[in-house]
Amino acid sequence: MHACLVVVSVQVSTCVLTTSPVLARACGISYTPAPRHLGTLAGLVQPPDAAYNMDESLQALLPGNLARLPLVNNESMNTIYEHRAESLLAIDEMIGRLLDELTAQV
Repeated sequence: MHACLVVVSVQVSTCVLTTSPVLARACGISYTPAPRHLGTLAGLVQPPDAAYNMDESLQALLPGNLARLPLVNNESMNTIYEHRAESLLAIDEMIGRLLDELTAQV
């Protein structure tokens, strides 16, 4: 496997794919890994973020409906994060093959 950094920004209607699984989920975007990669990163955990499940006293200070948002289900967020990472493995393989081909032509 080649180590590649791929930064992808794709606009889907009014939503933009970012590193945020919350935004992706809100836009109805799901990450589907190639069958050969499904489960290869099992147990991968999303890094903790202070914005998720903040203390109730802090959340109460947020404006409007934000103050009443439900808690984030960590297990669901970890599954989305895991599938997102697994879906990038096929892109990594593709770029690796492309680099190998370009190197062979030099």
